Amino acid sequence: LEQWQTERPGRLFAGKLERLVDDVEFRVDLGDAWTDPAKIKMTRLPVVVPTFVEALPSYAQSEDPLPPVDPSSLQRTVIEGAALKLSIESSKPLQHARLTIQSRDAADASQESQFDLIAVDKDRTAWRLDEQATPFAAVLTPLRFRLQVLDDDGLALENPLSGTIRLKADQAPRVSGGLVHRLILPTAKPEIEFSVRDDFGVSALGGTVQVVRGEFSRVDESTAVNEMKFTVDRRLPLRGAMSSSEAELRKAEAVRYPLRRLQLPASGAYVLDLSKLQLTRGDQLRITLTATDYRGDLPPVSSDSEPLVVEVTDQAGIVAAISEADRRSQEQIDELISRQLGIGETP
Repeated sequence: LEQWQTERPGRLFAGKLERLVDDVEFRVDLGDAWTDPAKIKMTRLPVVVPTFVEALPSYAQSEDPLPPVDPSSLQRTVIEGAALKLSIESSKPLQHARLTIQSRDAADASQESQFDLIAVDKDRTAWRLDEQATPFAAVLTPLRFRLQVLDDDGLALENPLSGTIRLKADQAPRVSGGLVHRLILPTAKPEIEFSVRDDFGVSALGGTVQVVRGEFSRVDESTAVNEMKFTVDRRLPLRGAMSSSEAELRKAEAVRYPLRRLQLPASGAYVLDLSKLQLTRGDQLRITLTATDYRGDLPPVSSDSEPLVVEVTDQAGIVAAISEADRRSQEQIDELISRQLGIGETP
């Protein structure tokens, strides 16, 4: 105890406990005097335990279970578009519980909103957030939040519960294509081999054919069709994945969108009808595949493949290309034989 400086020195003394962590019983001894024992009953601060439950958006739901996450963790990563359900348990009855959410708008300006939780029991120790009117209804941007409560004793948390919500971005779809032949006849129906994949689903697959007319093209430019879009609504199995007997039974199957997570990656071949383009020898085609992902009620994202370049020729051009390929193959065979026999090597 220390003497309290007053106009009447020696009569008043004061003492202080730095931090009270529990109820205490005390007695004061001052010289030959003492007091009767007395008690100090501590009024405790409320202790609050939050519980978060992530509700996946419909497009991301599958039979694959999510990895376990501590439901009370304040640092969370959720799938874009997921809903977060928040409930809390308090050690004391509460007057109110309030959640403050900090987000950024389209102009990247910070903004705060406050939302009161609702008591769900008569003791007012269990509360929940009605997330429908909050950013937790569908998390589309990273969020910061803090939770503060006020109990019946007028006490709040010493430090508000603070946390962050990060996004697990839904990646854009990936699509690639290939052609067996890079030279085609004007009336050909080439097969485009494709492969498409995405994190959660594909809602559409198609592409664009652009025509670069040759120098000697006789097609009337005023009526010429120089661009054509197509949709992959039917697909053939890839030839490389089948035996010769299976290839004879090769039939196109309908593609039913959306292709969901467990159906991906998907591959196949699509027959492209180019008849309306009025192609002639010397024309060049640039074929680009476009895949659009599936995001339920959220706006989808599309991505393109690398363009496939095809040259249009006639039968003479095809024969010449085959002959050139045969000549090169023969040269490679001759070179291989010479190496095996040691022809041309110096002793």
